[in-house]
Amino acid sequence: MEPESGPPLARIYLFQFVVDFIPVAALYAVMFAGLGLSTTEIAVLAAAWSATSLLLEVPSGVLADRHDRRLVLAAGSLLAGSTFLVWLQFPGFAGYLVGFVFWGAANAFHSGTFEALLYDELKTRGVEHRYVEVLGRAEFVSLMAVVISAAVAAPLVGGSYTAVLYLSTIACFTSAILAVTLPPASRQSASRQAVVVDETYFATLKRGLVQAKRAPGLARAIVAVAIAGASVDLVTEFAPLFVNDANYTAGVVALVLAALVLVMAGASAAAESLGSVFRRSSAPLALAGGTLFLATLTSGPLAIVLLGASAVVGQVVWILLRSDLQTLIDDDVRATSTSVAGFSQEVLNLVGLVAFGVLADATTRNSAFRGLALLMAIAGVVLSHRYRRSTTSGGNGDATLKPGPVA
Repeated sequence: MEPESGPPLARIYLFQFVVDFIPVAALYAVMFAGLGLSTTEIAVLAAAWSATSLLLEVPSGVLADRHDRRLVLAAGSLLAGSTFLVWLQFPGFAGYLVGFVFWGAANAFHSGTFEALLYDELKTRGVEHRYVEVLGRAEFVSLMAVVISAAVAAPLVGGSYTAVLYLSTIACFTSAILAVTLPPASRQSASRQAVVVDETYFATLKRGLVQAKRAPGLARAIVAVAIAGASVDLVTEFAPLFVNDANYTAGVVALVLAALVLVMAGASAAAESLGSVFRRSSAPLALAGGTLFLATLTSGPLAIVLLGASAVVGQVVWILLRSDLQTLIDDDVRATSTSVAGFSQEVLNLVGLVAFGVLADATTRNSAFRGLALLMAIAGVVLSHRYRRSTTSGGNGDATLKPGPVA
């Protein structure tokens, strides 16, 4: 049976669409800038999101390994919806900060939990080898939700963002309802599940962390996923400001971002096909960094196209690495181990957001993008070199890790 055609996966795709249908997501940075917040203040708000995700990433993964993953996803959606209610009731830096804490918690509850649920559903049906394809399509659905929500937001933005915030709230609460309808895939045999249920929270956490440390190739895969994911996050986080600096209106910024994300969505859907090309490349993350650097040297539509190209390359790399990661994880601590990668990514996000904001205010936002581009290029070259060295040496069993682009 084709996995993407079955009703359970149809519900998963629907959930993924609604959970990322947040019209204000493409515009909040522009909204904050319009209210007079500096780049550093905007970065601090985003860093609060990352810090909360960081603190809750692994604990939420443990909860998802010990309890019904659908309920964890539903709780995350309710937290996300609460974000925009807080923004509506308490406009200002303090209210936005509290809202980002809620949104960061929602991200932690969704990230590793969703990927573990998806992999388990495929494994239950005996088609886990299709994970790259299905994950790529799920990412396509997710990004299409971003595209459509941005397009919807554009005509709603006038002198107020109230309508956009209310619509975002409704979408989040709807995704919470959809979460409980997802398929409860079996995670492991009855005997193994009994072990997990009988374990204490910290025992499950310890097993997940020990596996991340000892499993052949797993630690390297986690680092690679974290770096690629953080790079994509930082580029897309500040992309609205990059476009806004070209003196476009908020509505136009939303449409430009929708087009950018649309291309990313197409690349995500084609990740499996692109993988054969990317895995022959020495350092595709370095290519993404170089493209971003070129974007900072140009202006107008060309700069936006180059920014989008950088995000597209990074997105495909991230999907391939996340697939490689799942093949190395034991079923009963899958969400926990996946969340270790998410935790590592949020550490990099947190540092990167603050550094970007401080550098942008001290110099220019263009200079901050240039610094990010150089770091991406360097990281891509270094990680690619280390992986080639480990696989050619044949030591420590690392050859079990597929030849990934930066692993």
